[in-house]
Amino acid sequence: MTQESKVKKVTVTTDSLPEYLTPIAGKDIPTRFLLDKLTKDFFQYARNVFDSISQIANVSLLGNKAKKPDSVDFPAMLKVFNQNFPDMCVWYNTINADPAFQYIDAFNNRTKHTCDVYLKVSMDFLGDNHASDINPFFRKDVQHDKKDISGYLNEIFNFVSKSFDSFMVELAKEYPKK
Repeated sequence: MTQESKVKKVTVTTDSLPEYLTPIAGKDIPTRFLLDKLTKDFFQYARNVFDSISQIANVSLLGNKAKKPDSVDFPAMLKVFNQNFPDMCVWYNTINADPAFQYIDAFNNRTKHTCDVYLKVSMDFLGDNHASDINPFFRKDVQHDKKDISGYLNEIFNFVSKSFDSFMVELAKEYPKK
């Protein structure tokens, strides 16, 4: 802050902004990096749930005709259950068509294979307003809109939890047909 005349001047540079660091194992890690990593890991693990569900369906329903574990994931099993297991087929197609799953899949594939999905984290310098958003991105010519991290991660968590519960219901129906 300077005052060389009747007007006071405040100069803010990035050098003078507070650094938000989180100490981990004796090292200070930028909190923004941790939020970025946590968000990406969250979507990776959410997507992994559906591949794990597919592993369960593979061995539970296909028995001796089960596919090798390395070749089992959600898209592969989506194709497998179209003929002999109608309830499981409906479950797979319903999940696959759900916008939450499509977002999980797009986010995961975009960050894993193509490039990053950027997060926007902003905090008021004076005040207590803040925002943390997943920026919009394209995946296979489909626009995925901006999402508020705090609210959307809860929605995704609930979707994944409900999806697992509904899978177990369908598995219980289909298993006796094996």
